[in-house]
Amino acid sequence: PNAACLSERQISAIEKYVNNGGGLIATHETSLYDEKGERKKDFGLAKVINAQFHSLNIVKDPWLNGYMKIVKDHPITKDLQGLPMPILDHLYVEPNEESGILSKILYLPHNSYFSPARETKYPGILINTFRKGRVVFFPFAFGKFYRDFGIVECRKILENAVRWSSRDGMPIKLEAPSSVTMYLFEQPNRQIIHLVNGT
Repeated sequence: PNAACLSERQISAIEKYVNNGGGLIATHETSLYDEKGERKKDFGLAKVINAQFHSLNIVKDPWLNGYMKIVKDHPITKDLQGLPMPILDHLYVEPNEESGILSKILYLPHNSYFSPARETKYPGILINTFRKGRVVFFPFAFGKFYRDFGIVECRKILENAVRWSSRDGMPIKLEAPSSVTMYLFEQPNRQIIHLVNGT
């Protein structure tokens, strides 16, 4: 999720979790602010996501000038290579390694319907292996975008990201309409499954 405000203690706990083999999916401004809402110069989780903050771009109309293009075949981007996808407000980040870039942000001039989009060097989907764990970073408002527009390809990418970042596989599988949401809680010596039918 977009956990923008994180304390040093929380950041340390996340680093330890991923270091020990946990999977992490982060979006947009995750760890870019401290627990008081003060913006930092760089991500608190910069080592984990393997990238540095560059700048923020506010997209007022994602259908005009907020796009990314899948540029690499990977389990997360399976069957989606070359597909341009609209995105909401996004960050420009500087990855430490080009090999982790699965998609790149496209630049389309404001108020321009016909100008060709230009591929930038900035990633739209970035992956990293942090010691024993796997990390997927979406430097844009991924959850908000899917909530507002419900694009099927977004759901596929998120599902694939969850599967890839979970080295040991999914602990449980649900076969139900997409209107059913499942929450899994772990407590000492037991697991609790909460199903919500939004039909």
